[in-house]
Amino acid sequence: MEILHKAYSIIFSPEKIVHYSLKAAGILVSILAIYAIYKLIVIAIDRTLRDRLDDERMMMLVSLGKSSLRYVTLIVILISTLQQLGINITALLAGAGILGFAISFGSQNLVRDIITGIFIIVEKQFILGDEVQISGIKGKISRMTLRMTVITSEDGTSHTIPNGNISLVQNFSR
Repeated sequence: MEILHKAYSIIFSPEKIVHYSLKAAGILVSILAIYAIYKLIVIAIDRTLRDRLDDERMMMLVSLGKSSLRYVTLIVILISTLQQLGINITALLAGAGILGFAISFGSQNLVRDIITGIFIIVEKQFILGDEVQISGIKGKISRMTLRMTVITSEDGTSHTIPNGNISLVQNFSR
């Protein structure tokens, strides 16, 4: 019983309570500062692109950018919090780097599809409803994502083509 009493008095001593309170306040201030910067960037993006957001392609790209920014913000908050708690994040970041390197080998096609999808949208190569021929398949664009394009041929068959495999586009609607 005396051991518990001694441990309790060490953990909850006035010095430790002040120390823990200062750590918590520091973490809270860091989180609020990072969140404020995130919100300012989002507001700046919205104000800058306000008149362009009528375009579907631009809305999709802005949404993708905001989503990426949100994840980066969460990672920065996590790393900042761990550092302030006294956790050495060097090994954690090294492990994450190795894991990311391993995942990148497995997801090369996915990344290629997404990057190609972004260029298709930005360059306006084709849009929904366009009559196209891609990879020998002729039909109308019935669906588009950053990763794939779906063409519906005249007989009603849907053909899904990964954007990374699109090398030549014949657009009959323009």
